[in-house]
Amino acid sequence: MKSRYLIGVIILLGIINLLLLHKNYILREQIKKEIDVLINPSLQIEWIPNFELYDLNMVRYNSEEISRNSPYTLLVFFSPIDCAPCLEEKDLWKRISEEGKVKIVGIGRHIDMKELRDWVENSEIFFPVLYDIESKVTKKFGISKTPLKILINNKGKIILIDRVRITSSEQEEFIEILYEITKN
Repeated sequence: MKSRYLIGVIILLGIINLLLLHKNYILREQIKKEIDVLINPSLQIEWIPNFELYDLNMVRYNSEEISRNSPYTLLVFFSPIDCAPCLEEKDLWKRISEEGKVKIVGIGRHIDMKELRDWVENSEIFFPVLYDIESKVTKKFGISKTPLKILINNKGKIILIDRVRITSSEQEEFIEILYEITKN
Protein backbone atom coordinates (compact mmCIF):
# COMPACT_ATOMS: atom_id res chain seq x y z
CA MET A 1 0.00 0.00 0.00
CA LYS A 2 2.83 2.42 0.93
CA SER A 3 4.75 1.55 -2.22
CA ARG A 4 1.70 2.25 -4.45
CA TYR A 5 1.23 5.57 -2.67
CA LEU A 6 4.94 6.40 -3.05
CA ILE A 7 4.89 5.47 -6.75
CA GLY A 8 1.81 7.67 -7.24
CA VAL A 9 3.52 10.60 -5.54
CA ILE A 10 6.66 10.10 -7.64
CA ILE A 11 4.62 9.99 -10.85
CA LEU A 12 2.69 13.08 -9.80
CA LEU A 13 5.92 14.95 -8.98
CA GLY A 14 7.35 13.88 -12.35
CA ILE A 15 4.30 15.24 -14.17
CA ILE A 16 4.47 18.51 -12.22
CA ASN A 17 8.18 18.78 -13.03
CA LEU A 18 7.51 18.27 -16.75
CA LEU A 19 4.77 20.91 -16.69
CA LEU A 20 7.07 23.38 -14.95
CA LEU A 21 9.87 22.68 -17.44
CA HIS A 22 7.46 23.25 -20.31
CA LYS A 23 6.21 26.51 -18.77
CA ASN A 24 9.81 27.65 -18.21
CA TYR A 25 10.64 26.89 -21.86
CA ILE A 26 7.63 28.89 -23.08
CA LEU A 27 8.57 31.86 -20.85
CA ARG A 28 12.18 31.80 -22.11
CA GLU A 29 10.97 31.81 -25.71
CA GLN A 30 8.68 34.77 -25.01
CA ILE A 31 11.53 36.68 -23.37
CA LYS A 32 13.83 35.89 -26.33
CA LYS A 33 11.20 37.25 -28.72
CA GLU A 34 10.86 40.44 -26.66
CA ILE A 35 14.64 40.91 -26.58
CA ASP A 36 14.86 40.27 -30.33
CA VAL A 37 12.29 43.01 -30.88
CA LEU A 38 14.22 45.39 -28.64
CA ILE A 39 17.65 44.85 -30.17
CA ASN A 40 16.48 44.50 -33.75
CA PRO A 41 17.81 47.58 -35.59
CA SER A 42 14.72 47.59 -37.79
CA LEU A 43 12.59 48.47 -34.76
CA GLN A 44 9.88 50.39 -36.64
CA ILE A 45 12.07 53.44 -37.33
CA GLU A 46 15.43 54.23 -38.94
CA TRP A 47 15.68 57.87 -37.90
CA ILE A 48 15.02 59.48 -34.55
CA PRO A 49 11.64 61.18 -34.42
CA ASN A 50 11.35 64.90 -33.84
CA PHE A 51 10.98 65.71 -30.19
CA GLU A 52 11.61 68.36 -27.61
CA LEU A 53 12.31 67.61 -23.96
CA TYR A 54 13.69 69.47 -20.96
CA ASP A 55 16.45 68.19 -18.76
CA LEU A 56 16.18 68.15 -14.98
CA ASN A 57 17.48 71.75 -14.86
CA MET A 58 14.77 72.89 -17.30
CA VAL A 59 17.20 73.30 -20.22
CA ARG A 60 15.42 72.58 -23.52
CA TYR A 61 16.78 69.94 -25.89
CA ASN A 62 15.44 68.93 -29.27
CA SER A 63 16.23 65.94 -31.42
CA GLU A 64 18.11 67.93 -34.06
CA GLU A 65 20.45 69.53 -31.54
CA ILE A 66 21.11 66.24 -29.81
CA SER A 67 22.18 64.47 -32.98
CA ARG A 68 23.90 67.42 -34.65
CA ASN A 69 26.34 68.36 -31.88
CA SER A 70 28.34 65.14 -31.88
CA PRO A 71 29.34 62.55 -34.49
CA TYR A 72 27.63 59.89 -32.37
CA THR A 73 25.20 60.10 -29.48
CA LEU A 74 24.12 57.24 -27.24
CA LEU A 75 20.56 57.72 -26.03
CA VAL A 76 19.99 55.79 -22.80
CA PHE A 77 16.28 55.19 -22.18
CA PHE A 78 15.34 54.24 -18.65
CA SER A 79 12.85 54.59 -15.85
CA PRO A 80 13.80 54.64 -12.18
CA ILE A 81 11.22 51.90 -11.73
CA ASP A 82 13.04 49.41 -13.98
CA CYS A 83 16.61 50.68 -14.15
CA ALA A 84 18.34 48.86 -11.32
CA PRO A 85 20.09 46.67 -13.93
CA CYS A 86 21.10 49.62 -16.09
CA LEU A 87 23.08 51.10 -13.21
CA GLU A 88 25.43 48.16 -13.70
CA GLU A 89 26.44 50.05 -16.85
CA LYS A 90 27.63 53.21 -15.07
CA ASP A 91 31.30 52.31 -15.56
CA LEU A 92 30.59 51.51 -19.21
CA TRP A 93 28.90 54.90 -19.70
CA LYS A 94 31.81 56.66 -18.01
CA ARG A 95 34.34 54.87 -20.20
CA ILE A 96 32.39 55.71 -23.37
CA SER A 97 32.13 59.34 -22.32
CA GLU A 98 35.83 59.62 -21.45
CA GLU A 99 36.87 58.27 -24.85
CA GLY A 100 35.10 61.30 -26.34
CA LYS A 101 33.80 59.78 -29.55
CA VAL A 102 30.26 59.27 -28.27
CA LYS A 103 28.12 61.73 -26.32
CA ILE A 104 25.60 60.24 -23.88
CA VAL A 105 22.13 61.63 -23.20
CA GLY A 106 19.64 59.94 -20.90
CA ILE A 107 15.91 59.95 -21.46
CA GLY A 108 14.18 59.19 -18.19
CA ARG A 109 10.54 58.30 -18.36
CA HIS A 110 8.73 58.98 -15.14
CA ILE A 111 5.66 60.78 -13.87
CA ASP A 112 7.28 62.87 -11.14
CA MET A 113 10.24 65.09 -12.04
CA LYS A 114 11.44 65.41 -8.43
CA GLU A 115 11.54 61.64 -8.00
CA LEU A 116 13.44 61.30 -11.28
CA ARG A 117 15.91 64.04 -10.24
CA ASP A 118 16.46 62.41 -6.83
CA TRP A 119 17.02 59.03 -8.47
CA VAL A 120 19.51 60.47 -10.99
CA GLU A 121 21.43 62.30 -8.26
CA ASN A 122 21.48 59.27 -5.94
CA SER A 123 22.61 57.08 -8.84
CA GLU A 124 25.42 59.53 -9.66
CA ILE A 125 24.51 59.72 -13.33
CA PHE A 126 26.83 62.31 -14.88
CA PHE A 127 25.27 62.93 -18.31
CA PRO A 128 22.23 65.08 -19.05
CA VAL A 129 18.95 63.34 -18.38
CA LEU A 130 15.88 64.53 -20.25
CA TYR A 131 12.51 64.27 -18.56
CA ASP A 132 10.05 62.21 -20.62
CA ILE A 133 6.79 62.69 -18.76
CA GLU A 134 4.22 60.03 -19.61
CA SER A 135 6.75 58.31 -21.94
CA LYS A 136 5.71 60.40 -24.93
CA VAL A 137 9.15 60.37 -26.58
CA THR A 138 9.86 56.79 -25.57
CA LYS A 139 6.65 55.79 -27.35
CA LYS A 140 7.63 57.84 -30.43
CA PHE A 141 10.70 55.61 -30.68
CA GLY A 142 8.48 52.54 -30.46
CA ILE A 143 10.08 51.41 -27.21
CA SER A 144 7.83 49.45 -24.92
CA LYS A 145 10.40 48.34 -22.35
CA THR A 146 13.39 50.03 -20.85
CA PRO A 147 16.29 50.16 -20.17
CA LEU A 148 17.54 50.42 -23.72
CA LYS A 149 20.36 52.19 -25.58
CA ILE A 150 20.11 53.69 -29.06
CA LEU A 151 23.20 54.93 -30.89
CA ILE A 152 22.55 57.66 -33.44
CA ASN A 153 24.81 59.54 -35.83
CA ASN A 154 24.98 63.31 -36.32
CA LYS A 155 22.22 63.17 -38.93
CA GLY A 156 19.79 61.42 -36.55
CA LYS A 157 20.05 57.98 -38.15
CA ILE A 158 19.71 55.06 -35.77
CA ILE A 159 22.88 52.99 -35.98
CA LEU A 160 22.43 50.53 -33.13
CA ILE A 161 19.77 49.48 -30.64
CA ASP A 162 21.07 47.61 -27.62
CA ARG A 163 19.90 46.09 -24.37
CA VAL A 164 21.56 46.46 -20.98
CA ARG A 165 25.05 45.00 -20.64
CA ILE A 166 25.62 43.88 -17.06
CA THR A 167 28.68 41.62 -17.07
CA SER A 168 32.15 42.92 -17.86
CA SER A 169 32.38 40.63 -20.91
CA GLU A 170 29.07 42.00 -22.25
CA GLN A 171 30.32 45.54 -21.69
CA GLU A 172 33.62 44.81 -23.44
CA GLU A 173 31.66 43.41 -26.36
CA PHE A 174 29.65 46.65 -26.53
CA ILE A 175 32.86 48.77 -26.41
CA GLU A 176 34.22 46.73 -29.33
CA ILE A 177 31.00 47.28 -31.29
CA LEU A 178 31.17 51.03 -30.62
CA TYR A 179 34.84 51.09 -31.58
CA GLU A 180 34.06 49.45 -34.92
CA ILE A 181 31.23 51.87 -35.61
CA THR A 182 33.11 55.03 -34.57
CA LYS A 183 36.62 54.27 -35.86
CA ASN A 184 36.12 56.25 -39.08
